[in-house]
Amino acid sequence: MLKRATLVLMLTLIGSTFFTISCDLGDSCVFDDRFRTLDFAALENRMLFVPGSDVPQFQQIGGRTVLFSEYAVSFVPIAETYTSENAPIASLFQPINEARAVCVIPNITSDERVLNISITADKDYTPEFPAGSELRSLFNVYTIYLAIGATTQSLESYLQGEPTVADQTTFLLNTPPQLAEDIRFTITYELDGEKLREFSYTTDARRLLRTLDF
Repeated sequence: MLKRATLVLMLTLIGSTFFTISCDLGDSCVFDDRFRTLDFAALENRMLFVPGSDVPQFQQIGGRTVLFSEYAVSFVPIAETYTSENAPIASLFQPINEARAVCVIPNITSDERVLNISITADKDYTPEFPAGSELRSLFNVYTIYLAIGATTQSLESYLQGEPTVADQTTFLLNTPPQLAEDIRFTITYELDGEKLREFSYTTDARRLLRTLDF
């Protein structure tokens, strides 16, 4: 089975869409193009768009303070491919041997459905959204499906489309907080996976700024 966590993380955060590996396949290169989700890697970054480009950049947050509109929490699946009767043996990390076939892996997709995504906070976000209340409506979601591309939409609209697990799912606030104080979010991601049914992540404490004007 091909473990893809590190590779998908690199691909989705730098915008690549394909890769090659060295395979013990003899004369054939046959892969099942689906994956199962084993776990998720969670990343907190600043998400920025460069003028003239539709591809965002992800930068490390310097300290605990970040502009609310740039704050991004990304989930990247840690996955394995399905196996077949004659499963290929592959390694992303061993040097390519000229005696072996060099195989181009197709964009691997998941047929696992996203059942629900819930987001809460440990502090009052606004008077209408006190601590512990559902904050789904305050978030947009930027999703990358390597086979079809990237989109941004409200989290609620995304869930209404009964999506499958994306290669990267990034949560973005669409509403500023009332007060500039440290806050933690807990994101609970539910899916109909064979190996994983639920993943929950609590962010570091962040002070979200409404604007950069002090």
